[in-house]
Amino acid sequence: MTAQRAVLVIRESDATEYGYAKSIYGLFTISDLNKHAIRSTIYRLLAGVESGLARWLERLMPDPWAWLHHLDEEQQARVLGYWELSKRQGVDVGPIAALTLAQLITVITRDSVAAERLGYGSRSQFAKATGQLPRVRNRVMHPVRPLILGHHSVNEVYRAVLVLQDLRERIDELLGEASER
Repeated sequence: MTAQRAVLVIRESDATEYGYAKSIYGLFTISDLNKHAIRSTIYRLLAGVESGLARWLERLMPDPWAWLHHLDEEQQARVLGYWELSKRQGVDVGPIAALTLAQLITVITRDSVAAERLGYGSRSQFAKATGQLPRVRNRVMHPVRPLILGHHSVNEVYRAVLVLQDLRERIDELLGEASER
């Protein structure tokens, strides 16, 4: 889908030795990538990575003050304000619950060891790999807007899905969880 606007769907085992398909199962167009089934699959992957990163960061740095300083003052105020309001309402889920995916990525990118513990060679390598995730997440979260507009969007979403799958495996390994997804 990165080079064509449509592809025929066949089972690889149905291809003859000359490359002809014995059975055609359907036609998949670039517009099909905007359907709810695709978006919801990517959303589940995003949600799993975001919650996994939060759990892992909480284990890595149980003291919130160890990671809060990696955010700018306005973001710190929002996180601490959310935490305080939650506590006043009788629900203390900790400040980690206030972090967005972009903020989780920022904290990990700015910490001297977090990216390496996730298995990246450096903070910049982690930042480069995850940089497009917040943008893709925002596009996934707006179901009336197209996720895919053209071939460039297919490439961006595809790369993001690969990064998300890789991150999920790394997080699951670090948390000691078997991937049941």
